[in-house]
Amino acid sequence: MDGIVNTKPTAGVIGLGAMGYQMARHLKEKGFTVAGYDVSAEATAKSQAIGIPTMADIGEVGSGAEVVVVMVQTDKQVVDVIGNGGLLASLAPGSVICIASSIAPDTCRQLEREAAEKGVGILDTPVVLGQEAADNGTL
Repeated sequence: MDGIVNTKPTAGVIGLGAMGYQMARHLKEKGFTVAGYDVSAEATAKSQAIGIPTMADIGEVGSGAEVVVVMVQTDKQVVDVIGNGGLLASLAPGSVICIASSIAPDTCRQLEREAAEKGVGILDTPVVLGQEAADNGTL
């Protein structure tokens, strides 16, 4: 099939803790271009050590990604990462945010409405099977 180019979207991962780090690592190993962000210097250094660049702020991740996985702990953190001044300020229309954090359905619905106004998709993609599955890439 001449002329067909199979490209993988550029990915971002916000929250490079135990689960997010593994998600970013597996994406990188599968050939995706990945950038990350975390407030923890330790998580940032660990990711950089395996070749995942970490950005200075969430906006930098968003401006360079087509798909962003959000893996933080609380509803408030998810809202802060995505909402006003977060990813929605930097993602291009057509981009997608995957919320891997376990959050309330109402929080996800509200963020979906805000994202739709910017032409950005939201997917509620909570993970199951725990840390072992994250480590093994079988989430």
